[in-house]
Amino acid sequence: MTGDRFIWGLVLFAFLTLAAFTCGDDDDNDNDDDTGGDDDAGDDTAADTVPAGQVWLDSSTGLTWQVQAQDEENRMLWNEAKSYCERMVGGGFTDWRLPTITELRSLVRGCPNMEEDGACGVTENCIVESCLDDCIRCYCGDGPADGYYWPNELSGSDNGYWSTTPIQYPDGDTTLGVWLLGFGCAEIFPESKGFMAQAFFCVRG
Repeated sequence: MTGDRFIWGLVLFAFLTLAAFTCGDDDDNDNDDDTGGDDDAGDDTAADTVPAGQVWLDSSTGLTWQVQAQDEENRMLWNEAKSYCERMVGGGFTDWRLPTITELRSLVRGCPNMEEDGACGVTENCIVESCLDDCIRCYCGDGPADGYYWPNELSGSDNGYWSTTPIQYPDGDTTLGVWLLGFGCAEIFPESKGFMAQAFFCVRG
């Protein structure tokens, strides 16, 4: 009898061990269940899918934007954000990317100085720090879209938003930092690519 209990104990132990390995969560440390398309904000290599209803065509520029920003807990370092956009599938399209600073400025509403054709000098053709001289921001929280200086069609929070436009530092280096735009105050500022995770929109067109 004692021998039978020992054998049944071994069988039960083997069963529980097998269940732990086969029924547990996936092992790629993300939030998806690995049974379909990847829908998280992690740094794995699968495509992240955005439904067609969550992209918006700006008829004034011909650019299509992700409606909901990758912000708050979904913020990323610059390299991660760039990779995210390049592998994103949105509205049936796969040619998404991070925007330039001029493209971000095309989203500004209600702050003429910082709009695409405003007095602010920061563009792809003016990337040194002195280009900021005429970039006077507007009052924070006074934008026309629930306090933000962007179109009503977009949604996000008050963060700096990555661009692909580099900043040229006094030593001539253009590899370390890029220009960001914060829509809570319509403010442009430089940031190191690897210093802090920031919000971003993906764009195509």
